[in-house]
Amino acid sequence: MPRLNKIWTELHTLKTDAQVLSYWEHGQFRILEHLKMANSDIEIATKIIHRLAKTLNNKEKYSSVYYLYIEAFQPLEKQFNPSEELNELKYELGKGLHHNRKYIHSKRLFNELSASGFDTSRIDGWWNQSAYASTRENVWVKTDLLPYLGSLAIIGAYIITALNTNDFLITTTIFILLFELYQTWWNQYRVTNYLKEFEHSLEVAQIKKRLNKMILLELGISLIFYPIYYLNPAWLLSLVITLAVYFQLFHFRLHYFYLPNLVGDLNRKTVS
Repeated sequence: MPRLNKIWTELHTLKTDAQVLSYWEHGQFRILEHLKMANSDIEIATKIIHRLAKTLNNKEKYSSVYYLYIEAFQPLEKQFNPSEELNELKYELGKGLHHNRKYIHSKRLFNELSASGFDTSRIDGWWNQSAYASTRENVWVKTDLLPYLGSLAIIGAYIITALNTNDFLITTTIFILLFELYQTWWNQYRVTNYLKEFEHSLEVAQIKKRLNKMILLELGISLIFYPIYYLNPAWLLSLVITLAVYFQLFHFRLHYFYLPNLVGDLNRKTVS
């Protein structure tokens, strides 16, 4: 198709991302119109979309990558031939979609790249994050926000009670037990909602067991605060606040680093 060849020839002569970006911004509707009619010239269409996606990523125009994905890639998707160039195109699109928080789409592209033998070390971090975020983006209010407010309420009640009663031993023991039980429930609740499609698989049960082990580790480390208190009871205020911050930091690492990696690993196993 001469018009598509003309677009590629014009793009190919441009040397900088700034030139390509300007070309896209001034002619995107014409480009998309011709791309949608690519049909027999699908290899040229692959090259054009790849060049545009790479430039848009370099310029951090991630919303434009999503627009290109919806308007150009998806209408032609069934016509693309498996190739190294197609993999590079999916890499650029997946990268832009991930940064634009279109996690369901980026996860799908990364999964397809893995299945095609692509070097997954290039997408490792994005792949895990996309797999995790795509499972939670429709349920995060009930699985993340509301339970987090509950955990803050427990911590707030602990700090107020400990300071008002001037008691560390009993108040802290009740707090730790209550908070750990709450965390255990929260972990099970999140995993159950995030991984409904794998509900009865052994891998999900293993993820829950690993999270429970992390809770036991958190509990064990928290016991260090007792002998520190007895060394100097005047440190009550500092210890109570430090303990509350410790639980929050441990929770943050558990839920936003450790759990995403577990979910990402499960996603990889289902692809391979």
